Amino acid sequence: TADVPRQYIYCAADEPHAYLCGDAVECMAISDNVVRAGLTSKHKDVDKLLEMMTYRDDLLGELVGFGEQVAPHVVKYDPPVEDFVVYEIDGPVVEGLYLPHAAITLCVGGSFHVDFQHVGSPEDDNGWVGPAQDSTGPQAIGMGQTFFSRAGSELVV
Repeated sequence: TADVPRQYIYCAADEPHAYLCGDAVECMAISDNVVRAGLTSKHKDVDKLLEMMTYRDDLLGELVGFGEQVAPHVVKYDPPVEDFVVYEIDGPVVEGLYLPHAAITLCVGGSFHVDFQHVGSPEDDNGWVGPAQDSTGPQAIGMGQTFFSRAGSELVV
């Protein structure tokens, strides 16, 4: 929220969550266990939810975290899992942001141009830096649009 900038909540497996107001970015690991219990017109399985919940009330300290400013205009949200990391970019990142894993990027406001460089040799990944093999040059990204980048890319905004 505006009064607590850079805060995130990590929801552990089998712990329910709901959005009551405001904006949120939800990232999930690969899963087939979405169970709905209310606040939606979709199918609700309350019995399954009650069966799978852990009923722990001591998790708040583990679930609430704060993003880390890792570069000018870049905040990293790093929950206690290996599955994903979230970066918030709110201005130019001309020095580039290395993405060691595949990434999905979402523009939540305004617009920007993005270009990629592949880090590592196309043959042996030994430190070569140059245009991504599949790069078509800078791409314009507008609010609500997403794009995918492969592992080993460097994002330049």
